[in-house]
Amino acid sequence: MRTTKFLKGIFILLILASASFFFFSINSTDTDLWGHLKFGEDIQKTQTVPRYDSYSYSFFGKRWINHEWLSELLFYTIFKFTTSTGLILFKVGLGFIITLLIFLALENKTKSGILKIIFILSALSVINYGFLTRPQVFTYLFFTLFVFLIDRYEKTGKYYMLYPLPFISLAWCNLHGGFIAGMGFLLLYLIFKIFEKKVTKRLVIITSLAALLTLINPNGKDLWLFLIKSLSSPRPYIYEWQKIEFASLYLGYFLLLLFTISGVLFSKAKKIPYELAVLFIASLYSFIHNRHMVLFAISAAIYAPRYVDALIKNRLTGIEGKIPKGVSTSLMLLFCSYFLLMAPYKGEGNPLKIKIREDSYPLDAIHFMRDNGISGNIFSFFNWAEMCIRELPDENKVFFDGRYRTVYSDDFIEDYFEVLYGRKDYREHLSKFPETDIMLLHRMNPLRLKLTNDKEWVRVYASTTAWIFLRDNKKNYPIIEEFKNKRLIYRKGPLPKYWN
Repeated sequence: MRTTKFLKGIFILLILASASFFFFSINSTDTDLWGHLKFGEDIQKTQTVPRYDSYSYSFFGKRWINHEWLSELLFYTIFKFTTSTGLILFKVGLGFIITLLIFLALENKTKSGILKIIFILSALSVINYGFLTRPQVFTYLFFTLFVFLIDRYEKTGKYYMLYPLPFISLAWCNLHGGFIAGMGFLLLYLIFKIFEKKVTKRLVIITSLAALLTLINPNGKDLWLFLIKSLSSPRPYIYEWQKIEFASLYLGYFLLLLFTISGVLFSKAKKIPYELAVLFIASLYSFIHNRHMVLFAISAAIYAPRYVDALIKNRLTGIEGKIPKGVSTSLMLLFCSYFLLMAPYKGEGNPLKIKIREDSYPLDAIHFMRDNGISGNIFSFFNWAEMCIRELPDENKVFFDGRYRTVYSDDFIEDYFEVLYGRKDYREHLSKFPETDIMLLHRMNPLRLKLTNDKEWVRVYASTTAWIFLRDNKKNYPIIEEFKNKRLIYRKGPLPKYWN
């Protein structure tokens, strides 16, 4: 009997691991990965967390609220010793923990194997939406842990389930600013317990300690103030901060939303107020911002199955009971084989190496600048700035990059995008920044056409991805002369396809 349970447990772990590899071995490059690795490298070299910007020329020396410093240090350390393969395996490991926690939560909510499969696969298909190599993966992990531990405490009444929460908070607040979601969830739970008159001193102490420990970070209380202000500010130019588009909804998200609404409204299961509040708030935020679909998926996968199970009244378990064990085992093996075999085709090429898409990133232009010793202050396409920060020498500074409000002001960000997309006069704007030496623009960007007809700027490079313009000034004079005399180096041959 014990052997059978052991083998069943191993089999389940294998299925969960293969599903995690399928959904979380995404090998696309995140726009900010160059910056994360560069900032982590500099933190390791200097043994300090920078509080002022040294990577841009527009906001050089201004305050920088880096809420991801520990993630960046961790990513750089992994990359240094294991290259991008280590980064992919690391995030797959985090994804596996999330998958396992959801599965363990489901074990207490429904006996239906079909329902478990539907909820797990639906949740994973949504969670993988934001599962590139980026600090957000820690928020997805820790938010899942918060929900799971509170859920277990509700079921068992054992306080040791809550003891990890303050320590998780301490790590979380230094890994990613999404810890504020965990604090909000914990505070919401405490408020409902107070209203239900079920609050205990121990719960108050644990919640207070979890909140206080978030002040142990390089920015102290300023981190909280920044995050609260940032949450209330729109980011219209960043897709994941835009409102949800129903035409492009994920099937998994739609299923979770449908099951959650149906289960809550029509099942006769006892309604738990704080669960309903979490589901409502998470779904509301998922409509407001695309990126919050992940937090809704996690909440729905853990809380909604109990209501759905009560709604179907064990009909699925009755059907499943008539399926021979051999058939069930064969289906599970088929699932497992599919996940493992199809994972390489889900990504781009080698699933264990992070891919650099030549049509998305100006690797050729970066090599051209390095080969010809082109340096200076760079006004670049938004998605490429952190690539410039890492791939070019330190004397090159950027105009604006993906650190967004952690460094730059709202007015500055708005003006940048207005200029970049041709809605505001670039001459007037750049007159405030006469130190701008280089323009690195996407070949489809409207600003490049205006610069082509501007005698102050000389186009020295053009490819299917990027165009480079140099300001005709004293600093760039030697390079421009080399260009006019056709002596610049234009590298031929294939460029690296993966992060090594």
